[in-house]
Amino acid sequence: MLINGPYPWPIKQRIKGRTGHLSNEASKNLLKEVQHDRLKYVILAHLSETNNTPQKALSEVGRAMNHCNAQLDVATQDECGALLRLK
Repeated sequence: MLINGPYPWPIKQRIKGRTGHLSNEASKNLLKEVQHDRLKYVILAHLSETNNTPQKALSEVGRAMNHCNAQLDVATQDECGALLRLK
């Protein structure tokens, strides 16, 4: 979506670069590495409104949650999310 999106090429390069944003796939791979039995919440945040959707992010990252019962959610830019109780 990023490559075909409306952003100018220099911005696309920055976003796609090593210190840019995480893709849905990179987020999925990171979660595979860090998940554990005591993980309770995974919140996907700072999603691009132009180059991503909550449904696509949840679908891709959710594939990493085979060995974990954590709650997976998306923090949108214009709505309050669920109240989380941290102990």
